[in-house]
Amino acid sequence: MARLAGVSLDADIATCLYTALMTDTGSFMFEGTNEHTFAIARELVLRAPTPLIVRATFTLASSTAKLRLLGAALANLHREGSLAWIWVTQEQMERFDAIEEDCERPGELRAIESATCRLRSSSASCRTAVGA
Repeated sequence: MARLAGVSLDADIATCLYTALMTDTGSFMFEGTNEHTFAIARELVLRAPTPLIVRATFTLASSTAKLRLLGAALANLHREGSLAWIWVTQEQMERFDAIEEDCERPGELRAIESATCRLRSSSASCRTAVGA
């Protein structure tokens, strides 16, 4: 798209585009990720070789509030057959000073073997579903 717009891809722009590509593809794990996605990622990394820094910043780092919220949610883990679910309450969100983004994409749920996972919050503004 940058080429079509006649924009030169410097390191800063390439890093921003790589970050968008990485987050939009779930760190290249979502079903729609394909060889075209990786070709674009390769082109961006050649211009700004910072994928590890981007990944660490956006997917490996967690706030204290998010980790506390995850602990509370995992304490509520339930499983029936291939369905597993956890939840948090609005009171827990407030107690841990959590923000809405702290409920997003709890990657730890993917570690539950052979389960489709769901996270629910009693907060109307914080609802996330994660398919494993």
